[in-house]
Amino acid sequence: MNGWLAIEMRWLRLLLNATVPDLPDRAGLPGVDLAVFWPELARAAPPLLRLGLRATTWTFTWLPLVLPGYFRPFFALSMDQRDAFLSRMGGTNVFLLRQLAATLKVIACFALFRDPASRRALGVVP
Repeated sequence: MNGWLAIEMRWLRLLLNATVPDLPDRAGLPGVDLAVFWPELARAAPPLLRLGLRATTWTFTWLPLVLPGYFRPFFALSMDQRDAFLSRMGGTNVFLLRQLAATLKVIACFALFRDPASRRALGVVP
């Protein structure tokens, strides 16, 4: 996205892939080319959503470092640990973290359903 560092985009991609992983019975986000999605999101999303996505990326990348059971950044976690972490954030009593998790899920779904191949794989006819 506009103004994002390449490393931030890699962190975001890992977070999104963990949010909607490839599963045996359906397509997920890891196989989706986001080259078209990012410019559209940067152009269409309100500033608060873009800010929230960046805050989510930074928070969820580094928060596992200080949480018991992880002690590593998100990118260094196993797939099971990533899943557990995101589930934990989605169910936390901390409103802000829960909202950041919801923002991540919404963006992941936008990206997934923007891709025609993903829609076909999921049985959604455009």
